[in-house]
Amino acid sequence: MTDRFPGADPLQKDIFVEVDYKSRLSRSVIRDMTDEFEQAPIENPDGSSGIDLHIDHDDNLRCEDASGYIRDQIRYGCKSGGKTVTSPDNAGYYYIQIVSTVKRPGNAMSNGGLAVDSVAFVELASDEATGHIFMHELGHLLDIYDPGVDSRERGYSEYPSVMNYLSPDDSLGYARSDWKDINRSVQRVPGTTEREIIDQSNEQE
Repeated sequence: MTDRFPGADPLQKDIFVEVDYKSRLSRSVIRDMTDEFEQAPIENPDGSSGIDLHIDHDDNLRCEDASGYIRDQIRYGCKSGGKTVTSPDNAGYYYIQIVSTVKRPGNAMSNGGLAVDSVAFVELASDEATGHIFMHELGHLLDIYDPGVDSRERGYSEYPSVMNYLSPDDSLGYARSDWKDINRSVQRVPGTTEREIIDQSNEQE
């Protein structure tokens, strides 16, 4: 288990994210994101609080085209090793691609991001904006369902979350209500509704 999930602690909650990328997240952005999860109001079995966020930069993508909606379907334009990549190599990891461009619905954030089922796309921008989009799309993968998600109907002071379309471009934080959804998500296998031990038998090395 520790080989597949380095740094995991059975008495603390962990989130592992595999990132295939056109460009890596900066160290400062990763530090700010992990700090946000470390301060989460989530209780662990050992009595501590917070969640350990693990970011694994995996494959360097060769982007031949944008990723996004094409007639209500997703076109995966980023490739690694000549193969179209649509899922993580590692079972039990959430999966995000950082790409050059994301084609998305017209009512989306000004910067590009898109989450569909168990994969999310993040459009390259400045360090702060890329981190903002990353946390927003990760929030979708973690099944945040507040009514203010992907909306401009509630002000940021009312719903202070990176999931709010009115959140500042440099914000990374989740609202207290978001953490309740996240806490439910960390108890299940990513991309499923199952709450069980992760089967690693079909993983690609």
